[in-house]
Amino acid sequence: MVNPMRLHARARRSNIALVAGALLFVAVLAASCSGSGGKKPAGVEPDFASTSMTIPPEYQELYNAYDAGLNKLDSYLSGQLQGRNHPVTFAAELLAANGNRGAELLEPGEFAGAIKYLNRLDELGVGGVTVAIGYPLFTPSFPRYQEYVSFYRRIAGEVRKRGMKLDVEALVLFANTPFSPIKWDFTGLTLERYKAEALQMDQAIIKEVAPDYLDIGAEPDTAARLLGMPELGTPTVFADYARYISSGLVKGSTLVGAGGSTWGPLTFDQELVGIPSIDFIAIHIYPLSAEFITNALQAADLARAHGKRVILDEAWLYKSAPGDSTSDIAGNTTVFGRDVFSFWAPLDREFLKSMAELANLKQVDYVSAFWANYFFSYILYDDRTKDLPYRALIEVANRAAAMNIDAGVFSPTGEYYRDLIHENIQ
Repeated sequence: MVNPMRLHARARRSNIALVAGALLFVAVLAASCSGSGGKKPAGVEPDFASTSMTIPPEYQELYNAYDAGLNKLDSYLSGQLQGRNHPVTFAAELLAANGNRGAELLEPGEFAGAIKYLNRLDELGVGGVTVAIGYPLFTPSFPRYQEYVSFYRRIAGEVRKRGMKLDVEALVLFANTPFSPIKWDFTGLTLERYKAEALQMDQAIIKEVAPDYLDIGAEPDTAARLLGMPELGTPTVFADYARYISSGLVKGSTLVGAGGSTWGPLTFDQELVGIPSIDFIAIHIYPLSAEFITNALQAADLARAHGKRVILDEAWLYKSAPGDSTSDIAGNTTVFGRDVFSFWAPLDREFLKSMAELANLKQVDYVSAFWANYFFSYILYDDRTKDLPYRALIEVANRAAAMNIDAGVFSPTGEYYRDLIHENIQ
């Protein structure tokens, strides 16, 4: 039996952690939530409101392993809670406004689609949304810069109208990858130039968008890989970067923070908590292992011990299996493609429950679920879908989500998140 609390122990030795924040990608957004765009893959007529929980035989062992691991995690966290109830803002990623979509955001109807997405999240009762605005999108040299400024200024205004909190992740665009249409040449970019331009970008975000939280980097290894700048993926250099940015900003009411990844050494957070201008430690949780969950718990304790707040602004159950490629988890379409199937929904709900328990236990102020599309729909695993290539599979999933967003229909996972939020704000 595979033990999901050990699934990634050898993966660390295989260097899988280099890009384990892969779920930051926005591959699910090839089509807008407005329901427009894209032809259906030939021969596929998906059940858009799929709720089937039948586990395919080929996934039964993996499913059982993750189920056992999540039950173990839940037992530990609930046993430690003992009635504690911290005021947590439960949030979700506003995927329709993710900056990795690039110029798609500026097409007719896309802003309206993003607001429809926002309205549906509001109906679930979320108290905040997370938006990715990656470098260099919000810099004057980026094409159509002023249009992006206008787009995100309007998004921020709509978020505030609904009384929600806004978290902006000012990380790095996934340019030049299969997961974003954006092409950008980072060749010749020096660390000093990157720091200067990132500071300029982050100041513009504060000025134009005025988020409640500005996350200037929570996956140093991912940023280092995307930029081709390995030195940024070391604790000392990343801490110097975070110090430079956070101390150089005129923050206003915006809280500024950063974090190391749970799949990296705690040394990142140990460096960051000593920076006076860092207001919070940001945590991302994806791979499920005892080591990575322990890192998250210790990072939260470390932050609180140094008077810092804690936010968890990306989290989802990452469904890797033994035998999956460890050479480039950021490009592992096999793993990404698993999320779309409805039989995983009970595990996704159990994971969300554990994140709520972790937040209450460790006084996390803000928790954001990343793959919010699955609050609206999954698709069936059957002969029509199980062997689809990744892009076709994601297109089917997008169409399913778009239809249900239009209709105001939520998946069992979305309904569960709504109830979880309600239970935790009593």
